Amino acid sequence: MAVAKEIGSDATTVSDAQSCEKFSQYISDGMKRANMRAASRAQHVQKFIIIPRDFSIGGNELIPTMKVKRSVVEKMYKEEIEKMYTS
Repeated sequence: MAVAKEIGSDATTVSDAQSCEKFSQYISDGMKRANMRAASRAQHVQKFIIIPRDFSIGGNELIPTMKVKRSVVEKMYKEEIEKMYTS
């Protein structure tokens, strides 16, 4: 939550950050910068959510080399992903 002070947010928890407009704007601005460097439109980040915890090996979202287990994450956050594309 160190970034909270940097962006002028009062958020002290991830739950606070999930509903904080300053965090949403901070992430949106970062996405815009990343998208400007993308090689193609297919590489653009278009939607995001802030999840309540970090991915971890113990949480089964990461393998020991710290790569994301996409199929596991897709199953865990299926409802959240569907909401992003239906709203």
